[in-house]
Amino acid sequence: MRPRQRRKLEVTFGGKLPAVTADVSATGLCAELPQVFLPGSMVDGTLKLEGRDYPFIGTVAWAEPGNPMLSVNSRVGVHFLQISEEFVTAFRSSLRHRVQRVTAKARTRRSGRGRRA
Repeated sequence: MRPRQRRKLEVTFGGKLPAVTADVSATGLCAELPQVFLPGSMVDGTLKLEGRDYPFIGTVAWAEPGNPMLSVNSRVGVHFLQISEEFVTAFRSSLRHRVQRVTAKARTRRSGRGRRA
């Protein structure tokens, strides 16, 4: 199983269409956007992680149309066909740092040091 982060990152599809991720992993992402792509479509874009843009090429694995009348965005799942090894390294590093912060917070709470008097 590949680690997946529930994390909002900026994504741009085709250099024009902005979106935001609902979750992301080293092998793909789930994005929320007003438009919907058809499953099987090839997509390209950039994913911003820690202030740096990483280009990718992928295929739409699944899609759920939104409802513009209710201001509900569409969701698409993209499987990466190409993404830089630098992204994979940065993603895994950010995942480790998030786990360490959450673990440290939990330890502080259990020891009582995180409680206010």
